[in-house]
Amino acid sequence: MWSALRRRWAVPAALTVIVVAAAILRLAGIWNPGFNSDEAVYAGQGAAMVGEEPFDQMFSLFRAHPLLLQLSVGTLFKLVGVSDIAARLLVAGVFGIGAVVLTYLLASELHSRKIGLIAAALLATLPYHVVVTRQVLVDVPMAFFTVLALWLLVVGIRRESQPVLLMAAFAAALAALSKEVAILLVIVAGLYLLLTGTWRVVRPSTVVLGGALYALLLAPFPISRLIGPAANASSFVLWQFARPPNHSQDYFVRILLQF
Repeated sequence: MWSALRRRWAVPAALTVIVVAAAILRLAGIWNPGFNSDEAVYAGQGAAMVGEEPFDQMFSLFRAHPLLLQLSVGTLFKLVGVSDIAARLLVAGVFGIGAVVLTYLLASELHSRKIGLIAAALLATLPYHVVVTRQVLVDVPMAFFTVLALWLLVVGIRRESQPVLLMAAFAAALAALSKEVAILLVIVAGLYLLLTGTWRVVRPSTVVLGGALYALLLAPFPISRLIGPAANASSFVLWQFARPPNHSQDYFVRILLQF
């Protein structure tokens, strides 16, 4: 009986330990130091979205990225007041720790619960992920919704569930609404379906509905940039496609090796 109980509770207990470790690493001393420049911009935009003064006079909504993170932070500010600690707790607690749980679910679905625990433990303690998820940055919800979309895609394919596949499209749209570069997830998902032959599981109606849902959710971002004089938002679209990259091609390899 005891061996059966141990087997039953071993995985939940191990996952709990991993999540607690992820929480400690991401939440300990999260209030110190204060916001960096990007955090201040995103939090300020969030406060401006919900009409918090004087932030609505100080921050433009149309800057570098879509506004899902800013909307989430602004909604929180409306409930508890403008606070850098509250904003960081939201990002780290929901999107940072949440990504660890989703990584377990995705790896477990693809392989096994043991592999899921290993993957979750690696992400929970990965220095780069810890450092980034302690900040109010758009990359954090983008990563969260990307893993969510991949998990839903795999579950939908394996269960042959069209509603779950539609949920995957919804999650993919939320990833792109967090940071526009996540639109590349559409290409990744398409290649996965083609290379594995699992595209046969997806009904044509699901492709149409999923594509329409994705486009509908994403539409406000490009439309908002194209409204108004060319000197304003629309010129930003052209600049985003034409500007040089922020980093050299070996930047991420070098950072990964450092960590």
